[in-house]
Amino acid sequence: MNRILKEEKGISLVEVLASIVLTTILLMLVSSYFIQSFQQNKHMDKSFSSIQLCQSLLDVYKAKGFDILSSNLGNPKSIQINDELQLDSSTDVSRYSAEVIVIPHPDLPNRVLIVKITVFTKNEQNKTQLEGYVRK
Repeated sequence: MNRILKEEKGISLVEVLASIVLTTILLMLVSSYFIQSFQQNKHMDKSFSSIQLCQSLLDVYKAKGFDILSSNLGNPKSIQINDELQLDSSTDVSRYSAEVIVIPHPDLPNRVLIVKITVFTKNEQNKTQLEGYVRK
């Protein structure tokens, strides 16, 4: 028994190769998790931005009031995002376009308007839509 332990002076080539293979597999699993996580975050950032834009535009249109909005009933209108939100030129929203449509509420046509804002993400064919109500 002592002779076997004395002859063994290090680790064998098989043990080194096995540890390299196991380490490589572990690194591949971890790196694929990080890559997938980064891709998901990138997608969520874009979605979150379109939702923020949509909500901000809806707030602007709701603040305009019933009388101003009732003059454009039923006509979809393209929105200049920078102008409506009064953004400075350093804010880049060029990958988005927006549209608003104002329609009367079906149950209360003379008292409530429905404002629908749609934000489109260019090159990805995604759209985000929110609606709100404006009372007279």
